[in-house]
Amino acid sequence: AATSYTGGYLGCQSRKFQGLIKDGSMWLEITNKVLDLPGIFIVRDNPITVGAWSMLPSVNQFVVWIHKKRYTAELVKDAKGEKCTFNITDNRENLVFCGSKSGRTVNKLEELPIEEKEPGYKSIITSYYTILATVENTIMVGDFYLVVCNIHKIVNETGLGGLKWVKTIQ
Repeated sequence: AATSYTGGYLGCQSRKFQGLIKDGSMWLEITNKVLDLPGIFIVRDNPITVGAWSMLPSVNQFVVWIHKKRYTAELVKDAKGEKCTFNITDNRENLVFCGSKSGRTVNKLEELPIEEKEPGYKSIITSYYTILATVENTIMVGDFYLVVCNIHKIVNETGLGGLKWVKTIQ
């Protein structure tokens, strides 16, 4: 059974990222065990392998980098407000498939084990965690698009660890 983590503010201490839930008494700690994994970003029904991603600790966001020559770059240019997911996984088969096939010619969602977490949020079943989000902004930086996404919810698919609730220090 999946466990959901929702929250507002994300704060940072060392390389451990933490999210504060609404009542302010618990933190969600996300360790390097999670942050060092690649993932599959899905936006506008197109999954793409992403190795360069990060959390933005103070604003409850994450970012992914997409090269301007990728098909997904065309999709994210005007995707503000679109639902998206980031599926944190080390499933080599899915990562290679999503990184080697173009969404221009292949409907990758038909080939992947997909489920819908909430209406409009597609998730790859083999993920450790799925971040449900919406695209906030897309910024051109050199040869890459930096896609900034607002986090709605983080779902723990497998119990990998690396996310845990801890009491705040009062």
